[in-house]
Amino acid sequence: MPEPPAGTEARAPSEKNALLATGYLLGRLRTTAKDRGYSKEMKPTSAWFLWTYLLVFPLISHAADAISCPPTVSVRQELASSIAGWTPLEDDTPHSLAGITFYDGPPAEKASLVYDRITHGKREQVASWSFAPQRERPIWMTCNYAGTSLQLGRSLPSNITGCSVTYDPQEHIAGLPVFRKITCK
Repeated sequence: MPEPPAGTEARAPSEKNALLATGYLLGRLRTTAKDRGYSKEMKPTSAWFLWTYLLVFPLISHAADAISCPPTVSVRQELASSIAGWTPLEDDTPHSLAGITFYDGPPAEKASLVYDRITHGKREQVASWSFAPQRERPIWMTCNYAGTSLQLGRSLPSNITGCSVTYDPQEHIAGLPVFRKITCK
């Protein structure tokens, strides 16, 4: 098997894609300029801006997308005590994401936060939360799943000042609108 070109083996796929796209676009800009009769190629400042945009933007958008919940989880549950005449059975069907909750501090303290605003549309419903930029307590997020009491929780990075959760009001899981996406900034 041939060796990859030097310097590419440690690059993330998104970085490789950005580099390939940048090379392609710079080549297209030069070709287009020559095709249109311009004698000068792109100025270095324009090339610098394009390189910066194509390399930095995917990294920024990837960081924003990093806060999400797994769409399903598999769990093992058991009875706390046996029930006479009954045999416990396990259903191995994965549990679907049914909701997201934000907390002021660890979820064990039960200080869940209500959204600041919500917009209702026919195809989507968006709930938005705002968080103080200079806060003493961490904001936590939990992912809640249908058919189980198991939740996944994590503390949000301190630079996050707000999150919006988009739901589909026409589809439901466990009586709640289906989660579509989360965006935090």
